[in-house]
Amino acid sequence: MKDLVIKVLRSKPVAYLPDIAKAVGSVKAGLFLSQLLYWTDKSNDRWVFRTQEEIYEETGLSRREQGGGKERVKEARHTGGRKERCSC
Repeated sequence: MKDLVIKVLRSKPVAYLPDIAKAVGSVKAGLFLSQLLYWTDKSNDRWVFRTQEEIYEETGLSRREQGGGKERVKEARHTGGRKERCSC
């Protein structure tokens, strides 16, 4: 347990912006997008080169959660961030 606490205390925090999560309608997607935006800012050519494993190590998001995050971000792009309602 002590080793885990030391590891956590030495780890770097992840930038998370709640407004992004609200815009895409998902905390996990918001965390995923926040991390991509962080790395985009660090890149010279505005591209992000991160593996699924690197994103997992940084955020704790599994491959499946990362995929879901990508889908939510794509949906938000197509709807302009608006939540679509169905009158079914």
